[in-house]
Amino acid sequence: MGNEDTVLSPPASAAGERVHELRTLAERSQSWLARAMKDRGHPWHQPTVHRVEAGERTVSIDEAADLAGIFAVPVGSFARQAP
Repeated sequence: MGNEDTVLSPPASAAGERVHELRTLAERSQSWLARAMKDRGHPWHQPTVHRVEAGERTVSIDEAADLAGIFAVPVGSFARQAP
């Protein structure tokens, strides 16, 4: 069971790397992303984005869904690929 949890629950760094990649490609600031997430009901601030991108904070499924909407990508793009 622990192995399944590992595959289904990506490490914060995988989601964080993807957030950083998408934000950079969109040429948007961390503050912009924090405001976009706040507009969707998440209590995000610029330091929150920094912690996510640094792998210091996990991203919930609801947050991942909203990030996917913001960047127009599939929500699965924030998950680690199974080996």
